[in-house]
Amino acid sequence: MKRLSLLVGILLAVLSCPVHAQQATLNAPVTRNAEDNLRVESIYLTRDGGGRWEITVSVRDSGGAEILGRRTAYSGPDAAHAGATVAAANTAIIWTVRGGETGTNARKTDFRALGWLVDQGYIAGVTLVP
Repeated sequence: MKRLSLLVGILLAVLSCPVHAQQATLNAPVTRNAEDNLRVESIYLTRDGGGRWEITVSVRDSGGAEILGRRTAYSGPDAAHAGATVAAANTAIIWTVRGGETGTNARKTDFRALGWLVDQGYIAGVTLVP
């Protein structure tokens, strides 16, 4: 019985040690496309929890292709952006015309959403292009 307990103890000690994945080096380096612009992927407004919103933005290259793994979901309101309420998001995205907006209703909505994220301080260092 002691031998069995000892064997089980050793087996558990061996199995509980950290496991590390083996690394593989690429034969040819992969060049990632340069980040060029942002695009709105989704907009959600809800009255749950006193009113919440979420806007998901993807990073694109100059050809408009999404750079994989480069999506960010912004949501609020939160303490750092107290003015970013669901009512403010609704007003800015649905009802407020931004100067220079052109194109379809979807394009205008995306432009307004990105502009609102910039205005609220969620996104910085960008130039809005209608």
